[in-house]
Amino acid sequence: MRRVPLRMMTLALTGACNLKCRYCYQNAKTGRPMSCAVLRAAADRLLESTDPGPELVFAGGEPLLALGTIRHAVQYIERRRSRDSPVRYNLATNGTLLSSEAIAFLRERRFAIQLSFDGVPPAQSMRGARSFTLVDAALDRLRLQAPEIFWRRLTVGVTLDANAVPYLAESFRYFVDRHVPAIAIAPVNGQSTTWTPHVLETLEQQLTEIVRISRRHFVDTGRVPLAALQRTANEPRARRGALCGAATSGNVTVDLDGETYACPFLAESSQRFANPRLAATVQPMRVGHIAHPDFWRRLAQLPARAEDTRMFRIGPDRRSLHGRCIECPYRAECTACPVSVLSEPEWDDVQRIPDYICAFNWTLMSLRRKFPVQPDAAALLQGRAAKPRLVRELLEKAEAAR
Repeated sequence: MRRVPLRMMTLALTGACNLKCRYCYQNAKTGRPMSCAVLRAAADRLLESTDPGPELVFAGGEPLLALGTIRHAVQYIERRRSRDSPVRYNLATNGTLLSSEAIAFLRERRFAIQLSFDGVPPAQSMRGARSFTLVDAALDRLRLQAPEIFWRRLTVGVTLDANAVPYLAESFRYFVDRHVPAIAIAPVNGQSTTWTPHVLETLEQQLTEIVRISRRHFVDTGRVPLAALQRTANEPRARRGALCGAATSGNVTVDLDGETYACPFLAESSQRFANPRLAATVQPMRVGHIAHPDFWRRLAQLPARAEDTRMFRIGPDRRSLHGRCIECPYRAECTACPVSVLSEPEWDDVQRIPDYICAFNWTLMSLRRKFPVQPDAAALLQGRAAKPRLVRELLEKAEAAR
């Protein structure tokens, strides 16, 4: 049995969710939970990985509906892992169930949190009428009760619905004012008909305003909350060729029934693909049941099977209405989801990228190129880079008080 360095495993713990986000790709949810047998088989596979510090992501549905299962999984892993092989834990949640009890457990086990939160009430209403109040309060609890999670291991993920575009900059400012340290924005899949030229024009205005807010925040604090704008002078060269981590053997998603897939967007227990004609194209991305003796061999073969689908490479035929991807100046930085075409029922070409997703990435990456490169810690300490305004003012006050 040849094992591979499995870096990230995502567990779809439950098909249940306490919200009904109108754009959710999980369009056939059930209340089914993951069984203990599947959970333990998945944990055993993770512990077999040759990666020195694999990450386990608890997802759903809404995984906090299965908090007891999360506790059980962590206890099971901690009893069995070797002392020099830590496992990093991550929770992907809508935040409405982040109670004090849940936060205490997450803090104890040093969880990272991916918080799905779309912003100000008109934007967040796409998820549920009362959800803004619940998640806003959860942010307060996190900051007060688990500051190390809030400041170091929290990322807010904005799922951008076309109808929420006019509120995007306002939502971003809200997150900045709430001191959210990391923010990621991604457009919803499957909305080609609603992203009109007017919506795209509004999007460009909103993203331009977000960059302006970010620049001011960077000058004041030295921090850049928007993940897409974060870049340092010595950052690694962006990848070229492959479009996402789903085309590697380093990531796997375990579905409720134990079947495994290259990424959560391919898991079948809670969704029906909007484009069934293309769904067959990604069947090779199935890895098989987590407990099958052949699991590691199939996972090792995943990159080759992904290549055969033609969905995960930037080749001469990959394109949107805006042009061919291979000619795009931002192709190495593109974050367009390669399986997003499965959400577009009218298209039959796996090489097609939805036009609005391409436009979103083009606009954001063009603004990124103009954003200041952030100095590293050595440059700040050695005086080769300007200190943030608030730091300078604090130092001046300290000097005046001496």
